[in-house]
Amino acid sequence: MSILISGNPATTTTTTIPGPNGRIYPSTIAVTPTTSIINTNWNLSVANTWLVTIGDYKMKVNNYNNKMISVDCISFKFDNTKSGVKLRVTGNYETITMNSLDELREYINRMKLLYLKAKEFEKQLNIEGDFV
Repeated sequence: MSILISGNPATTTTTTIPGPNGRIYPSTIAVTPTTSIINTNWNLSVANTWLVTIGDYKMKVNNYNNKMISVDCISFKFDNTKSGVKLRVTGNYETITMNSLDELREYINRMKLLYLKAKEFEKQLNIEGDFV
């Protein structure tokens, strides 16, 4: 967030500014002879965290005041076992960044639909494996 303030002093200082939740975070104030720009670095670790269950995996969703949303990237994998094929849902080390709750809703619905289709495919593979 940048705030433009007109002024004359030419200095740079570090100060603290209260964040949106009342906590105080460090901020750098840069002042030029004609304008001063306050660059505030809000602490992005302050977020609402939700866990969405997809299969046996709990997908983590971080919501930063509905302005930025990060979601775990998940993958589906089929493992061969003694008893047949097993679907595994795992998380990657990647996250997906979104800008609205609508994008989040579409992504979660898409992942749930993909999970249901993968479960159907797992059943088909196990049924076909019985006849081989």
